[in-house]
Amino acid sequence: MRNFKALILVAMFAVSAMVSAQSFSYGITAGVGVSNLSGDVKSVKAKIGFKAGVFGDFEFSPEMSIQTGLFYVTKGAKFDWGEGKEVVNPSFNFGYLQLPVHYASKIEVVPGTKVVLHVGPYVAYGLDGKVTGKEDGVSISVDLYNPPTGSYFFGGKKLNRFDAGLGLGAGAEFGSIIVDLGWDYGLLNMSPINNTKIKNQSGYLTVGYKF
Repeated sequence: MRNFKALILVAMFAVSAMVSAQSFSYGITAGVGVSNLSGDVKSVKAKIGFKAGVFGDFEFSPEMSIQTGLFYVTKGAKFDWGEGKEVVNPSFNFGYLQLPVHYASKIEVVPGTKVVLHVGPYVAYGLDGKVTGKEDGVSISVDLYNPPTGSYFFGGKKLNRFDAGLGLGAGAEFGSIIVDLGWDYGLLNMSPINNTKIKNQSGYLTVGYKF
């Protein structure tokens, strides 16, 4: 809870900084991602996904800005569960609508080209969350946000749709073309089971265009 309150305070400070911005630009971006889960999970492997959305850049000097946007981001992980488990090799697949608020430092290396370093909080809401795998040789798909009663996963309890955490990244601006490499680490527990923690972590490489 302390971490979440700290994120809110940082976001409020960033929003106040946006109000004093000297210029504003926006654009679109898309790319590939890789995600995993941390906490009380075993035999997990990273899975490939994607990230896409729109972004806004509030510059209050040529070297500093607040960056935000609205993105659809896939997260989750694959589990290496072999024979002997009720569900074999399940894959957790989440789709989030995510809003970051990052402070960015821009360093011009040559005219028209800048290196960008950014860090800040994000909040996200789960639009879809499913686990897929094989049970008795038959493919299954379970909605983790609305699971059937007595489900093998979390006893049929609903996973937490909300996520929040910290993100950081580094990228470059080549005029209107934006390339970005980043990492997000979730701070909220998704698990509905007491004394069990499951958190998101994900990285991405995107290419965007600034209007």
